Amino acid sequence: SLVRGSASAGGCVFVGEGSTFVATDTVLAGCASTIDGGAVYGFRSSKLVFKGASLVEDSSSVMGGCVYSMGGSVELADQTRIRQCDATHGGGVFGTGADVTVAGD
Repeated sequence: SLVRGSASAGGCVFVGEGSTFVATDTVLAGCASTIDGGAVYGFRSSKLVFKGASLVEDSSSVMGGCVYSMGGSVELADQTRIRQCDATHGGGVFGTGADVTVAGD
């Protein structure tokens, strides 16, 4: 679990350019950012994969209450849950020039 992290971008996780982040059966809760990506921020060409993950009560002041991706990809699969996340734009997920895929239940 990643709980109550705080940063200006990616409250719990910042994924660098061209990198991959995979969260399987993981909880990201209460993470906050002052700019983008309450729980996870994916920088240029990064790949963000969530499988059976729970993103709960995460927030950002601007974009992507739970997840923000800049020019990369986001995959939400295998019953990944996003609940009670908050942002000015994209309470759950916000992508700028990003590919976002939701698969399964």
